[in-house]
Amino acid sequence: MRWICLSYFFGATSFFALAGGQEGAPKPINKKVVQGDLVILASMPDTFVAGSAMHVKIRVHSNSKDDIRYFTRTKYLDYDLELSDSKGRSVPLTRFGKTAYGDYRGMGGSGRIPPLPAGEHIEVTLNIARVFDLTDIGEYTLSISRELRLPGRRMELKIEKLRFMVVEEPR
Repeated sequence: MRWICLSYFFGATSFFALAGGQEGAPKPINKKVVQGDLVILASMPDTFVAGSAMHVKIRVHSNSKDDIRYFTRTKYLDYDLELSDSKGRSVPLTRFGKTAYGDYRGMGGSGRIPPLPAGEHIEVTLNIARVFDLTDIGEYTLSISRELRLPGRRMELKIEKLRFMVVEEPR
């Protein structure tokens, strides 16, 4: 299976340009977890400039022999994101993040139940700077999970400890 992370190239472009194409340009972080017939992959750069978009690309691939039907709403409601700073403290949510991940998360709303054909994948790119206040420089740790509501069972897919840096713009 081939997987090229376009979000890495687009998300890191501004930093790479600011770094003058030299050493210090972001490197990709790729993490893969296999759970039964499903594989979850996450990819993102290891460094972002404070105030820039910070994209993480997530792919859920089915190795099943049969189609899987799963419940979905919107990309930000489908995935649970946890972000902590270098001291283990939760990072504050943005105004958008409070709407998507605040007190009313999981309450109400409609969704759909599309099929995930055997051998196919679902893919999404999330801008974590839209959800969390990442204006402070430092090291952060991201965990991503998604509960798939499959017919007759639920399965939680989780990728933990994606570590990245938020840096100042070069002068």
